[in-house]
Amino acid sequence: MKEQKKANESSTFISNYTFDPEQSRKNLANMIIVHEYPLSMVEHLGFIIYFEGLQPLLKIPSRNTINSDIVKIYEYEKVN
Repeated sequence: MKEQKKANESSTFISNYTFDPEQSRKNLANMIIVHEYPLSMVEHLGFIIYFEGLQPLLKIPSRNTINSDIVKIYEYEKVN
């Protein structure tokens, strides 16, 4: 179980949570695509600190890994 804060930060609730590292990587790749961020953003100190604060168990992917993920998304979308 994971304790989560509501948007106003004044109260919390408990919920079940399943962490999916592959989905997190896909979400990161989609964020980079949608906002046209540089692939190097995954190496920026501020991003690393933020990312590790959200999920310390997830290894931050390299820019080559993110590039590969983006190419996979592109190929998938191209077929569909």
